[in-house]
Amino acid sequence: MEADDSDRPEQFHLFETKLPLIVASAICNYLAFGISTVLLPSLVTDELGGGDLAVGITVGSFAISAMFTRPSAGHLGNRLGRRTLMLIGAALIGVSFAGYGVSQMLAILIVLRLITGSGEALYYTGAATMVADLAPPAHRTTAIGYYSVAIYLGTGLGPALGDFLGDRFGFAAAFAIAGALSCASGVLSLSLPNHRIVDEPSIGRQPLLNRAALMPGCVLALGVMGTVAFQAYIPLYTEELGLSSSQWVFLLYSAVMISIRAFAKPIHRMDPRRAAFGAMITIAAGLATIASVASPVTLYAGTVVLSCGFAVQFPALMTMAVNRASERDRASAVGTYTAFMNLAIGIGGFVLAIPAELSGYRASFACGAVSAIAGMIFLRVAVRREETVPAPALT
Repeated sequence: MEADDSDRPEQFHLFETKLPLIVASAICNYLAFGISTVLLPSLVTDELGGGDLAVGITVGSFAISAMFTRPSAGHLGNRLGRRTLMLIGAALIGVSFAGYGVSQMLAILIVLRLITGSGEALYYTGAATMVADLAPPAHRTTAIGYYSVAIYLGTGLGPALGDFLGDRFGFAAAFAIAGALSCASGVLSLSLPNHRIVDEPSIGRQPLLNRAALMPGCVLALGVMGTVAFQAYIPLYTEELGLSSSQWVFLLYSAVMISIRAFAKPIHRMDPRRAAFGAMITIAAGLATIASVASPVTLYAGTVVLSCGFAVQFPALMTMAVNRASERDRASAVGTYTAFMNLAIGIGGFVLAIPAELSGYRASFACGAVSAIAGMIFLRVAVRREETVPAPALT
C-alpha cells in the first residue's frame, strides 16, 4: 500500500534527516562538474583543434544520453533503490571524467560525454527522489532548494578549482581529480537508505514518460536553453572581453543561486506556479542584459539577474511535477522532469551554436532570452487552462 503524504509530520528539521549526507555527496559530484565546465571548451579548442560549433556539440552531447536515460532511471529507482542509482551514476561519471584529459580525438571525447550524461541522469534521479521521499509535502520545495544549493555550490567553486588545476597540472590531472571527486560522492552515498517501491506489480507496464511532469518539464526546457550558451561560451566570451578568467563569473552565478535557495524561504513558500512565472521573466532579462552590450559590466549585471531566475525556476517547477505525482510515480516524475532539462541542453548545444558561429556569442545569449520568453508564455497559457479545466485525478 502506498504511503499517504498527509500522514507525514509537517515539521521538517534538516539535521534530523539524511539530507545533509545527500548534500555532501552532491557537493563532491557537482564540484567535479564545475571543474569540467571551465576546462572543457579549452580542451576542445586548444588541444583537439575544434571550433565554436565543436564546443557546442561536445557540451550538448552530454544531454542526449542523459535525456534518454532519465525516464527509465525513474523506474530503475523504484526497483533497485535510490542509493543504487547514486552509486552507479557516480561510478560512470568518475570514469568518464578521468578519460577526458587523455582523449586524443574529438569523437572519443564525445563518447565519454555521452557516458557522463547517463551517469548524471542516474545519480541525479536517485538523489533528488530521495530528497523528495524524506521531506513532507509542505516542505518539499525547501528541501529541494537545499539540495540544489549543493549542486550550485559545487558548480560555483568548481570552475575556480578547475582553472587552478588546469594551469598548474594540465588537463589530464585536472580531469583525473574531477573523476576522483565523483567517485567520492558515491562512497558518501553508501550510508544512505536504499528506498525501493517493491509492492507495485504493474511497474513494468507504466508509461516511460510521467504525465504529471510534462507541463513543468516543457517550461523548464524553454527556460534552461540559455544555460547552454552561458556554460559553453562564457569561458570564451570572457577572453573576448579581455578578462583574465571566467571563474569569477561562475562564482558570482553560484553565489547568488546559493543565497536565494538557502535563505529566501518566503520565495520557497510561494505558489510554485507564480514563482516559476517570475523566474522565467528574470531569466529572459538576465540573458538579454548579457547580450545587449559587449562589456564586463553588462556581463556581471546580467549574470546576477540570470542566476536569480534560475535559482527560483528549477525548484518551483520540480515541486509542481512532484506534487502532481503519487509516491509510486515520484521517481518517474523526477526522471521525466529532468529529462526535459537534458532535452533543452542537447538541442541547445546544436541550435545555439549556430548563432555563436555566425554572429558571435552575444547572439547565442539573445536566442536563449527568446526561448525563456516563450516558456513564460507557455506557462501562463497552461496555468490558465488548468484553472478552467479540472485536472484528472491521479491514480
